[in-house]
Amino acid sequence: MYTTRIFQEADRAQLNAFLLRHADSSMILLGNLHDAGVEDRGQPYQGPYAGAFDDADALRAVAAQYRNGNVFAASDEDTALDAALRALVTASGKPVKGIIGLRALVQRARRVLELESAPAQIEAAYRALGFERIGDWRLLLLR
Repeated sequence: MYTTRIFQEADRAQLNAFLLRHADSSMILLGNLHDAGVEDRGQPYQGPYAGAFDDADALRAVAAQYRNGNVFAASDEDTALDAALRALVTASGKPVKGIIGLRALVQRARRVLELESAPAQIEAAYRALGFERIGDWRLLLLR
């Protein structure tokens, strides 16, 4: 079981340390955190960051949704990712416009957020061109 919370400025160091451990898949999260901060004040590159913590209060997953509606995530554990995603969309109150990140995370986020049947603009375009995937990254923009 995980507890979740929305990060505040006081949590910045913990959030940064977690994202650095996932730097290969978290460069956008890290860049936005560095440039725009943790708290959502409605400015570009800002949005809520939700964290999922295990019973030992260790951070296991992070999800963020920026002003444009795109969701990004990093995770140690699948079930922690689920909890962070649910907390994020509840807190943001905004529709998800896209999910961007590692393929496995995007696929899981799409299931957890019940967006599997939502038309996928970019994913469909890649398939039309004959691409199944671009490396391990997946960009899913919803119509």
